[in-house]
Amino acid sequence: MDIDYIHEFVVLAGTGNYMEAADRLFLTQSSLTRHIQKLEADLGVTLFDRTTRRIELNQYGRLFLPYAEQIALLQKDYTTAFCNELNRERGTIRIGAIPVMAQYHITDILARFQQENRNYMLDIQEADSLQLIQMLREERIDFAVIRESDDASSSFRKIPITQDTLAALMPKNHPLAGSGHIELKQLYRDSFLLLGRDTFMYSLCVRECRTAGFEPHIAFTSNRVDNIIGLVSKGMGVGLLTKRPVMSANHSDIAVVDVLPAITTTISLAYLPDKKLTAPQQQLVRLFESL
Repeated sequence: MDIDYIHEFVVLAGTGNYMEAADRLFLTQSSLTRHIQKLEADLGVTLFDRTTRRIELNQYGRLFLPYAEQIALLQKDYTTAFCNELNRERGTIRIGAIPVMAQYHITDILARFQQENRNYMLDIQEADSLQLIQMLREERIDFAVIRESDDASSSFRKIPITQDTLAALMPKNHPLAGSGHIELKQLYRDSFLLLGRDTFMYSLCVRECRTAGFEPHIAFTSNRVDNIIGLVSKGMGVGLLTKRPVMSANHSDIAVVDVLPAITTTISLAYLPDKKLTAPQQQLVRLFESL
């Protein structure tokens, strides 16, 4: 019996919805369905009563849930303990970061740290800010370079690195392409091309459109910025992305227009408030503070 499937069962039991549970677990719905079916086959019983919209625990699911929760918690505890011990032995600092590290000079800091600390290894993982926050809370990483909006929570210690603003990417023939700036509400008739639905930027863009008074029509989502830019250049819609990564690529076949009032995001180094930093970790923090 796969213990990971037990954790997935706990999440699904809490949501009562395959789509929501799959999003939280960063799985496809089909994968989650297969895992739950395999778990049920191993147990010899079904665990849920299924309807067209929601699923509910049946008598066996309710019986199994408290044991599954204990197993999932124990798995998290021993995995964290082993990982922490291995990292102490190997001198590894685990860092999660948003994909656009180079555009914000984060790679420069990491390279400098590595040159000055040859005995320590950096284990760097790329992910979206929402995933990184969860990884940080679960202590799967020591530090996270995340992107947040101005209303972000203060559950971590944070060192601001830089800021960026939202921009609209348009085909050259768009009626607003020659504007120096626009208001978001001027795009209410357009189709939008956004980063993936499980990303911080997707949530931010949808929220800001609603604040501007309209529900955005989202024609395409992707985790690759290049795909969005390519479709914008073909006239498939308007992209909403932060400005600096797009400008650094110098795409001449699209127009990048500022959105006013400015929608600002902050890129920060975050870590748990009660974390006791080792000497090399303190040095890494000081390097980010010097930016």
